[in-house]
Amino acid sequence: MRVRCRAAADFRSNVIGSLELEATPSGLAISYLAVSQHREGYAPGPLTRGTHVLVPWPSVYATRTGDEHLLLSVDARCTPLNRFLLGDFSRGDPPSRAERLRRARLLRAFAAGALGVSLVVAWLLLPELLPNAGAFTALGIAGSTALLILLALVAAEPWVAAPTPTPRLVLDNVCQQLGRYMPGHVPVEIQRGPERSFGIADVQALLPRSVVGIAITLTATTLAALVTSAATTPWRSGPPPQASLQTAESAQPAPETAPLGLVAISATQPAQGTTAQGSPAAELSLGAACRCLRHDSPLWQKPLPRLSPLIISRQDRPHGAHNHIDLELAAVNNGDRSLEKLHVAVSFYETSGGQKRQTIERPLYFEGPLGPGRAIKWQVDGRGTGFDVLVPDLGALDEDGSDSAPEEAFAKLTVAHHRPVRMHAAMLLTYLGDPRGRTAAADLRGAERDDESSYLDRVLDATRPLAVCKTAFSPLGGRRYRVQGCVHNRAEDESTHLALRVRWLASSPDPRSPRAEPPIVLGEHVNRIGGSIPRGEGREIDLSAELEGEVRSLVRDLDLVADRSEQLE
Repeated sequence: MRVRCRAAADFRSNVIGSLELEATPSGLAISYLAVSQHREGYAPGPLTRGTHVLVPWPSVYATRTGDEHLLLSVDARCTPLNRFLLGDFSRGDPPSRAERLRRARLLRAFAAGALGVSLVVAWLLLPELLPNAGAFTALGIAGSTALLILLALVAAEPWVAAPTPTPRLVLDNVCQQLGRYMPGHVPVEIQRGPERSFGIADVQALLPRSVVGIAITLTATTLAALVTSAATTPWRSGPPPQASLQTAESAQPAPETAPLGLVAISATQPAQGTTAQGSPAAELSLGAACRCLRHDSPLWQKPLPRLSPLIISRQDRPHGAHNHIDLELAAVNNGDRSLEKLHVAVSFYETSGGQKRQTIERPLYFEGPLGPGRAIKWQVDGRGTGFDVLVPDLGALDEDGSDSAPEEAFAKLTVAHHRPVRMHAAMLLTYLGDPRGRTAAADLRGAERDDESSYLDRVLDATRPLAVCKTAFSPLGGRRYRVQGCVHNRAEDESTHLALRVRWLASSPDPRSPRAEPPIVLGEHVNRIGGSIPRGEGREIDLSAELEGEVRSLVRDLDLVADRSEQLE
């Protein structure tokens, strides 16, 4: 089933405009009818029309948010316009006005002809066929014929008016289709509404909307009244007929069973001090004093390894009946010691039935030495639909960065030929607190590719005057959760009019692949912070709110940012 929808401007989306979706066994077919690239704070990009993309199902991630929207994300290697907040679902364009007029004329002609035939049969042929029939019998037969015509018109009304299903119903059907090909998504059963009786509104909904239908309805009602009144009048001759009593039980309409959708991720009834989708909320109070060594970024939530593999580029190409991957791979020595005789491998695999089957393993070797802050690159290819990079475990850097490569070495990497290596160098400089990290990230941001924006935004977030650290996420009773942390002022003066932004992520970003698909943002709260934080000091924060249970089970990471309120709202 092909559906049409509209991508809305949102911080989770990089596309605005109209597009079509169709779930096929081969993958998700996306047709860009009229779309533009979207990024907050920037003008829309050039308009894209008539582009068709088929995305394999392993590269599709979809999550339903609320009753009207679908958050869709596909692998950026398939298309740079790859993140959508979709709404206004429909099943294509309705019939044109000319087509509706043509159908209405046909229906009127049919109604007039059928009504004329019924009158001819009732008034001309009936006395010949049934000589003993009275006038009221003729009227009853004519009324019955008119009633049959009325029912035919009611059945044909949808063909003329062409009613379209509601966006919510179309979205429910889309979620059903996606659920067939994406079994990893957990369906949410939509609760049934309370049973109700058949009322006046339901009767009005059954009435036709055309002039001919209304006229025939009135005619049939009048004839039925005449026939009913005749039934109470004594017959003038002959014995009265044997009447049979028929009873009809009024059955209440069965409650509709809503189709199953994907996981709902909208936040419901935020608690005091929090709000959903970035709207202003009550102020947070500052707690005891605390300090931050650096900002807690999802890019270094896990300790940074001494040897970092980086995916520079990946190209998929068909080869007969299977797929091959051409891969450019780099390795950066993050530590303060030279590395000798590096043994790295790339294991290519194919996926069948959710299981990985290794196709080939390509060993890579570098004799060395690979000095501190230096990088080495390989090119490799193999049959498969995916791959794993196997690197030796050389340990992780100390939390304070005392055993990392010199900052000057990373500064030299910021002008390397390959952008992922430059992005990695900017990230490491920011991790070490070197201001050249922000400069390098800002330079890359000025000429960024769409699949780099999320990574660079996180690097720049880590250089804000306010650092957020010691963050912790813990579920409370029911559907409540708790977020704790420390906000530390690194600015040159006292910070006031502050706010805290909390984003819940469905996964953690992969530092090994700066251009990888960014994590899905499941929700966002922005809270004002009451009071001020003096220069060089920090204060603890503690907030709680309520999320749907399904959302909480999807959260894998947090992204907290503090700044002046006008920068975040």
